Amino acid sequence: YDRQHRITGIRQALKNLCWRTFGPCNLVQAALPEIFDSVPRSFFDATNKDLEVASKLMFEKLSTLHCMTPYLPCAGFFIMIKLNVEVLVDIENDMVFSSKLMSEESVQVLPQVLFGTPNFIRITLLTSVEELTIAFQRMEQFCLRYTRP
Repeated sequence: YDRQHRITGIRQALKNLCWRTFGPCNLVQAALPEIFDSVPRSFFDATNKDLEVASKLMFEKLSTLHCMTPYLPCAGFFIMIKLNVEVLVDIENDMVFSSKLMSEESVQVLPQVLFGTPNFIRITLLTSVEELTIAFQRMEQFCLRYTRP
């Protein structure tokens, strides 16, 4: 908190710096073509198949929860979910949802208000189906506790 507004310029400069350094450095960008060329095609095919299975599984499971509207990804490492906060009790936004879910169920999701999309969360698909199933079960219990009857 900056009561006397002494670090306003510093805060903006830090935000600007974060956006400039958001991606990889030039050294990494230069090395990527050679790295990708040296990896067997079977690795990429297997990874794509695993992501497809994980995204469909989570989409189907999350679609059963009334407080969430998942969006099936066509490609990517995560699934986006709209929170239907109007049906939740004591949860008014994605930040509160994420914080309570982490503290009560040890499931970490990324609140999208950080990226300008309030009341959405993001779940990574870069883990095993078993871990995603456990995470869903915990999220389901959490949602049952907080969803209005």
